Amino acid sequence: MAFMAFTNVSSSITMSKVMLFAPWSVKTFGDLGDTLGTDGRWLCIVSQMSSCLLMPSVFFVLGGPVLGGLIPSAFSQST
Repeated sequence: MAFMAFTNVSSSITMSKVMLFAPWSVKTFGDLGDTLGTDGRWLCIVSQMSSCLLMPSVFFVLGGPVLGGLIPSAFSQST
């Protein structure tokens, strides 16, 4: 999980640095990917959307009741 967090933060920082040097007509990550053509635009949009959709799922699995089902000894039953 630490690797996923590090990867997410480092990629966000890198994309933000690239956005600082982009022309003023570039407003979104899709516009940034458009410099590589239509495939680049779709690649940026798909990677952004997958990050937005998968991260909450990972936090739900690792922090919610699903983890108890996957690893029964993850939480103790006594308080």
